Amino acid sequence: GIQVKMITGDHPETATAIAKQLGIVNPGLENHQIIKIAGPDLDKMLEQGGEEALDKFVMSCNVFARASPQNKISIVKSL
Repeated sequence: GIQVKMITGDHPETATAIAKQLGIVNPGLENHQIIKIAGPDLDKMLEQGGEEALDKFVMSCNVFARASPQNKISIVKSL
């Protein structure tokens, strides 16, 4: 099936709220239960685990916040 991902420059909490409203994530979940990542954390993941770590993580995450243009390219390539 098709899985929708949100990649935005917004703050993680703002991105999560919008994702809930759009049905990208389960609106019944608490914010701390939703898998999300911010751009700087994504950069750290790439530095520590490389593209392989990112490839695995991208499949489980639907909300990418504070994403830089380079983050966006990395995420799309991992899909």
